[in-house]
Amino acid sequence: MNLTFEGRCWECGDNIACDGDMIPVELVYARETRPEVLKETPFTKIDAEFPAKVKAGDLIVAGKRFGSGHAHLQASYALAAAGVGVVAASVPRGNYRNLVNAGVPFLPAASAAVNACESGDVLRFISGIVVNLTRGVTVQTEPLAPMLIETIKLGGWKPMVRRRLEKMREVASG
Repeated sequence: MNLTFEGRCWECGDNIACDGDMIPVELVYARETRPEVLKETPFTKIDAEFPAKVKAGDLIVAGKRFGSGHAHLQASYALAAAGVGVVAASVPRGNYRNLVNAGVPFLPAASAAVNACESGDVLRFISGIVVNLTRGVTVQTEPLAPMLIETIKLGGWKPMVRRRLEKMREVASG
């Protein structure tokens, strides 16, 4: 997976909850995890047409507490299925963990980048750098730790565990 994204900015403000805002709560209760189902659901309670509008490579730009409330993994799986990245002013630790586990590229402490763009702007996201191509503004923030980036590049926790098991088998057979 490439951690360079270039696409449209989708600004969503502060206090976006996993349940209800990011994904319909019914899918959480149903424990839905199929990407083909979840891809059609992000932010539909806020904008019913959002899944039809968003494209892979687009960036969700959020304010404080992106993914607040109950940190259900389905919300992050829906973002991964849609192929989007996230730039946020802050991300609660449960959703932070879920974004990594789902393989969603994100910047969790990027207030300056959030303040430098609006919905519709074209952005480029490269690890700890956000370039607003519409406004000609570049903002650098602290990137995620290399181990987390590696997990995201692999597509989340499942591929990371598979890779570790393969290495363990190689060493054991060695």
